[in-house]
Amino acid sequence: MPNNYKKISKRYIKNVKHSLPPGFQNKKNILKDLRNELNIFFNEYPDSTYEFLCNEFGSPESYVNLLTSLIPPNELLRKSHLKKRTYFSIAIIIIVIVFSTVVLSLFSIWYYNKNKTITYESETIVYDDISTDN
Repeated sequence: MPNNYKKISKRYIKNVKHSLPPGFQNKKNILKDLRNELNIFFNEYPDSTYEFLCNEFGSPESYVNLLTSLIPPNELLRKSHLKKRTYFSIAIIIIVIVFSTVVLSLFSIWYYNKNKTITYESETIVYDDISTDN
C-alpha cells in the first residue's frame, strides 16, 4: 500500500462523517466499517487516488445518501425534530433566566431606593434694579 492511502481514506471518512445527518444512529460503527472497507480496497488497489476511490465507492455524499436510504424517513425526521426541540428548549430556558435576572435587578434597585428621599436645596438670587442713566 502506498504511504498516502491513510490520507486518502482519512479524507474520505471525514467527508462522509460531515455529510451524515445529525443524530444519525450508529455513526461510529458505520465509520469503523467504512474504514475496514477502505483498508480492503487499498490492499486490492494500492496505487489508487482519491478520485478513483470516489469512482468505486461513490462520492461521500452519495455514500451517505445510500446509507440514509436504508433508514426509514420517519426515523430520520424524528431525530432531527428532537434536536430542534432540544435547541428550542435551551433557548427558552436562557431567555427566561435573562428576563428573570433583569426583572429581579430592577426590583432590587426600586426596593433599595423606594425609601430614600431626594432633597434639593434651592437658592434664590435677587438682582437689584439697575438703572441706566444716559
